[in-house]
Amino acid sequence: MLDHHKGLAAVYASILLMATNGIFAKGLDLPALDITLYRSWVAALALLILAPLLRVSLRLHGLRDFWIMWGLGTLLVVHWATFFLAMQVSTVAIGMTALFTFPLFTVFIEGLVNRRPIALQDIVLSFCVLVGIYIISPLHLGTSDALAGVGWGVLSAIIFSIRNVAQRHLLSHQAPISIIFYQAGLGTLVLLPFLSVSPGEISLEETGWIVLLGILFTAIPHSLLALALRHLKAKTVAFLSCTQPVLGAAMAAALLNEWPSWNVMLGAAFILGAAAYETMHAGKAMPKEAPAE
Repeated sequence: MLDHHKGLAAVYASILLMATNGIFAKGLDLPALDITLYRSWVAALALLILAPLLRVSLRLHGLRDFWIMWGLGTLLVVHWATFFLAMQVSTVAIGMTALFTFPLFTVFIEGLVNRRPIALQDIVLSFCVLVGIYIISPLHLGTSDALAGVGWGVLSAIIFSIRNVAQRHLLSHQAPISIIFYQAGLGTLVLLPFLSVSPGEISLEETGWIVLLGILFTAIPHSLLALALRHLKAKTVAFLSCTQPVLGAAMAAALLNEWPSWNVMLGAAFILGAAAYETMHAGKAMPKEAPAE
């Protein structure tokens, strides 16, 4: 299988698992920082157990990699926390709509890092994705809560974009499981001073949801996302990730018999068109990675 085909398979599998992420923001009655800390801890523990079973080395290539992991782990947990906070202070729709502005930021940040002019088609694709997301979940900004949700969501999008671009350019030599293990584990340590709900105060049901969130919807999909970033540009991963709301609507139709409205189908057409274009062009003009140090 060609490298970019591996990347495409990984990112679509990741999207499939992360499409249901929003339910945890409303389903768990815990502060956003606490949800993020516990999901990170569970994810790191799961990968620590999984790595030897898959014969994956968790060894870092030097102290430089450790500090990069620490920095990117901090960005990752702040991204998670601000995303959950966006949905908690407003609605899942507003939080997700604001978050999926991240392809636009990714296009510009990756262009700056590569010192290349931004291609016109990338700007057009960004616009198509934004239009599609807005049509699916139009923002109603009549309240301060809605504005706060947009603010936190956009901040989460910017942080996520910076982290993805930096990870692709600085950690492509590390195994994907190793990347997420260190980022989740070190991110847990960053958030530990802000813990407000102790493990003993969490109900058995909430513990089950956290374990599910940490393993099935964090450790596995983010390892797949890290694999995708080894083989695809960060902006390609960003555009393809925007199919999550479309996939969520399709899952609701298939599992809950909640068929999408005309505005959802119209918005989906914009997003899927952009994703289809990026999928077909994903293997073209891929920049060569610098050799690992």
